[in-house]
Formats: sequence, C-alpha cells, structure tokens
Amino acid sequence: MRSPCGLGGITANGRFVVFSTSASNLVPTDTNLHNFAGENTFVRDTCIGAVGACTPQTLRISLAADGSQAAVDPYVVISADGGYAALMVMLS
Repeated sequence: MRSPCGLGGITANGRFVVFSTSASNLVPTDTNLHNFAGENTFVRDTCIGAVGACTPQTLRISLAADGSQAAVDPYVVISADGGYAALMVMLS
C-alpha cells in the first residue's frame, strides 16, 4: 500500500480487517479521486481461525449498487463476526 489508512476495525477473532485508504495500488480498476472524500474501503480476510482451506484476500467494498466506484469517508466499522461492515458514503 502506498498511502496511509484511515480508521478501521477488526473482528473479535482477528480474521477480518476493514480499512479505508487512498492507496491506488490495491485494485487494478481504481480510478476515483484520491482525497478525503474519494477513499476506497476494503475488507481483508486474513484466514486466521478459518476452518478448511482459505486464501487471504482483500475485497473492495466501497462500490455503488451498479458496481461503479463510490466516494467514501474514511470512517468504517465491522461487526464482531465479520458479517457486516458500515461506511459513510459521500453523495453528490
């Protein structure tokens, strides 16, 4: 990652980590503005405590319903079990 991360969170067992960043090198299709209102939010599956095969991966969750990039604030939280993440979306 080439840029600092904003606020984030981690699940109770440490398996999932959620964070916001303006880094542009985490996903190949990242072309939105990189400023406070143009950060991307990601969930990282560390595979800690996974039952069976698991490959660590990072998924961008700051997408609009149509799959386009969404501008988000760096404020994000994740539930204790990793089933839910909440983030602030900037509306224009």
